[in-house]
Amino acid sequence: MADQETLTSEKTFTGVRHRIEIPVTRSRRTVIDLSNRPLLQTPVSDEEREAFAQLEDDHAYGWIRTSLATYLAETVHDPVRLQGLWTLSAFPFKGRRLFTLSVGGTEVLWMHGHDFVVHLNVAHGEALRHVVDEVLPDVWHRHIVYDSIERHCPVRGLLVTDANALTNLLSDPTVLDAAYRLNALLMHYGGTGLSRFHNRPFATAVLGDPS
Repeated sequence: MADQETLTSEKTFTGVRHRIEIPVTRSRRTVIDLSNRPLLQTPVSDEEREAFAQLEDDHAYGWIRTSLATYLAETVHDPVRLQGLWTLSAFPFKGRRLFTLSVGGTEVLWMHGHDFVVHLNVAHGEALRHVVDEVLPDVWHRHIVYDSIERHCPVRGLLVTDANALTNLLSDPTVLDAAYRLNALLMHYGGTGLSRFHNRPFATAVLGDPS
């Protein structure tokens, strides 16, 4: 990956094949650009609207929307246009979660509904190890760290149980770089199979958040 500037692949959205180019470096990404047209073009279902309306009534909705807007702007290339390569669901798993955000078919950020428990997956690396081992215990006190290996990238998962902890994670450049690196690989190698679970009203509200 270090020898490439752009990851190029072809993906199918709503039966149409598109050439997708993902910058390897986070600084070269396209951020939230509401003038872009999503490649995923499907009707919004009543089920999507009902799930989103239910989520809007949750006391944590405002914080969730702002956090997701930050995450997408900072760690996903061209999030408006490439909906379908990333998907956002409201109240998945029969309501056991408030939301799940997946990239290329892999879950990367989700929140359990019964309590404030947020999981964030990022690419592992030496820089991130320093943040987790030396900074996280002192700054973000309530956390659990776990490791897994995806097909193309070692993954470090961070589980936090405090709103400030996630806010701090999403403001740390090392964490954001690690999240972007994982997402770039997942968008490149992954598929659009989870696009049928994408909640368009929820995503539109998040992408339109000015924060």
